[in-house]
Amino acid sequence: MTAFFALFKTRSFWGKAVGVVLVLAIVAAPFVALIRAQAANDDLQRTVMQRDQTIADQKDTIAALTVELTAKETASRERQDDTDAVAQIKEQLTDAIKDMPAGKAPSPAAVAVGCERLRQAGRTASAQYLSICGRR
Repeated sequence: MTAFFALFKTRSFWGKAVGVVLVLAIVAAPFVALIRAQAANDDLQRTVMQRDQTIADQKDTIAALTVELTAKETASRERQDDTDAVAQIKEQLTDAIKDMPAGKAPSPAAVAVGCERLRQAGRTASAQYLSICGRR
């Protein structure tokens, strides 16, 4: 320690310069360490904020996917219900045609209803439709 103070007692320029540099290094070292610690803390804060944002984004994605999945499951059930209803109607119509007495023509009202159903379904282009329904 006395050697350190002895640097200031010397009259040489270089001795005093070395002493000033040492004093500045000793005084500046804690500030440099503080600045580095603050930079590391800032980096850590940024990393935590990015992670928190990523987690929030993932939660939003999960919520959106849950809503989408629920909608798809509902649509799937509705499609299955529609498929079942169509199959039942088809079966009823097939049974109705089978149960019709052989050789008996349908009544004009039944023909008119059938033609109207075909017209509403957009099935008016066939030659059979034109021959049966004509311009009704």
